[in-house]
Amino acid sequence: RSTLFPYTTLFRSERCGRRDRITSNIRVEVHGDVGVAMGDLDIVWGDGRHNYDRYVRVYRLQDGRWLAIFQRTVPAHDRAAPKS
Repeated sequence: RSTLFPYTTLFRSERCGRRDRITSNIRVEVHGDVGVAMGDLDIVWGDGRHNYDRYVRVYRLQDGRWLAIFQRTVPAHDRAAPKS
């Protein structure tokens, strides 16, 4: 796991209701002054609901700092919990 990018492993947001955002399977690739971080994102809502997503973020090294220039999050249907 790389510490090169300003991406933390746990987020909390009050804006859209209480939820935890937990990342896993993080992969980072660096190609010169461009870096790509990707992984799985589990969102657990305060009422027990779960979302299973995948994300990718693209960074550019500019003036010695990694700046996020693109982000995409999509549902990971193959990771969803089995329906009862």
